[in-house]
Parts: sequence; structure tokens; C-alpha cells
Amino acid sequence: MDLTEVFEKLVPYSAFAGEVMLAGADWSHNSGHSAKFFFSDTDLDANPMAEFTVRRGKRAGTRFHMILIEIQDDEEPVNQDQRKKLEQATDTEPTGKTGKRRQAGMLCRSPEFHGYLRSLGYIKDTHSESFRESIAKEFVLRVVGIKSRKELDTEPEAWIRYQNEVMRPFNRYLRANGI
Repeated sequence: MDLTEVFEKLVPYSAFAGEVMLAGADWSHNSGHSAKFFFSDTDLDANPMAEFTVRRGKRAGTRFHMILIEIQDDEEPVNQDQRKKLEQATDTEPTGKTGKRRQAGMLCRSPEFHGYLRSLGYIKDTHSESFRESIAKEFVLRVVGIKSRKELDTEPEAWIRYQNEVMRPFNRYLRANGI
């Protein structure tokens, strides 16, 4: 199955097409299920949902049909049936709850992290956004000593190295620059 072909056919019907990250989910007896998403597309000039909200302070009420496909760091879709079977077979915590590799993936897309890498001389202003992300990913893999960000979820030592060798210096950079 080629997801690109499916997406291309749906684009004329799309209110928004792009990657989002689940920021939180909730359920209550009063309001039912709700989910909050962050739009990770840095090319957005404006709020992609602004035209769908009801004007004059009324609640938004535009209805949408959503199909959410979880994607891995390598941009491959996750087969949810296989993932659930694997989790049941190994009796481990679902990867969706650990999210360490996702955190590292988001960091690699972060303009602030790109600024940090620029200060270290790894990224230049002339590099494209996708190239910056690739450099950031390679930086994390090399500094932590892993071959894939997936290892952050499976190897506690790798997670500790990630925190000590990547996040601590990055957080120092943020504080020093008032970010």
C-alpha cells in the first residue's frame, strides 16, 4: 500500500493535510472524548483551523472525519494490528506510552534545537528544513551511540546518555540564550 497515492487522491477534500502530534486526550461524562493536536508543519503561515470556527465567540462546530495513521521516525506507517499483537506477545508497555523516541524525533524537528546545532557549527542558515532535521537526527544518533532512535525506548542506558549528552547541554543553551 502506497500512502502517498492515497493522500494525493484525498487532497482536494482535505481541510488540512500534514503531520500532527497528539498533545493530549481526555474523556469526561459531560463533554465526551476529546483530543488536542499540535500541528508540526512549520510552513503554516496561519491557523489552519481558523476558517472552520464559528464567529462571534460561539463554539466551533464544524464536523470532520479523521483517519489517523501513526508514523515511525523513518516515516513508515505503523500497522496497529501488528503492534498490538507484538505488545501482547511481549507483555511490555505500549510504545505509545513511552514516547522516548518520539520526543527525540520532535527535538530533531525543533527550530530551537536547530539553533543549538547552528551554534555548534553543525547547521548553516542555507540548509533546508529537511536537511536540518537529518543533521539533527544524525547528531543525536552519533552523540548517544545508537543506530536508531527506537533504542531510546528499549535501552535504558541509551536514554540516560540522551539525557546527559543531548538534553542537558541543549537546556543549558536554551537558558543561556533566554529561550
